[in-house]
Amino acid sequence: MAAHVSDFGLAKFLSESTNSFSISASLVAIKGSVGYIAPEYGLGSEISTRGDVYSYGILLLEMFTGKRPTDEIFNESLDLHQFVETAFPTQIMNIIDPQLIRKEEYEIVHDVRQSSKRYKILECLISVISVGLQCSNRSPKERMHTGDIVKKLTAATEIIGRV
Repeated sequence: MAAHVSDFGLAKFLSESTNSFSISASLVAIKGSVGYIAPEYGLGSEISTRGDVYSYGILLLEMFTGKRPTDEIFNESLDLHQFVETAFPTQIMNIIDPQLIRKEEYEIVHDVRQSSKRYKILECLISVISVGLQCSNRSPKERMHTGDIVKKLTAATEIIGRV
């Protein structure tokens, strides 16, 4: 299986096709997918890269938990971000999709005797989940900038490369 990355950003798509970002919230609702659209768009905010960062954060959380933002366990009082946040960082292994981790690595994480490898795997997972949480923050101002996302994820890849 090979992963493919695509630019699904609304901000870039709409800015190239129009002269301004004055797109109505109803148009955003039509173009976006439920669970991935930044909450501020429901309040009539203009499209921005911050909204794309939110969507990326949700996608990252989905990939590492195996849970979609539209799964039945989520409702008005619990969303994917909150679900992950409640387990972060101390209970992170309880929310990570078991299919994501090879059997050997899963055993390492639960084997106290292999503390060095265990620490690196957990450090990597915590780093990536942290990016997902920061990107999917409800407040656009609190979300990570794309350059910082790249730096943090690159550092996480280097950590896991040493296992």
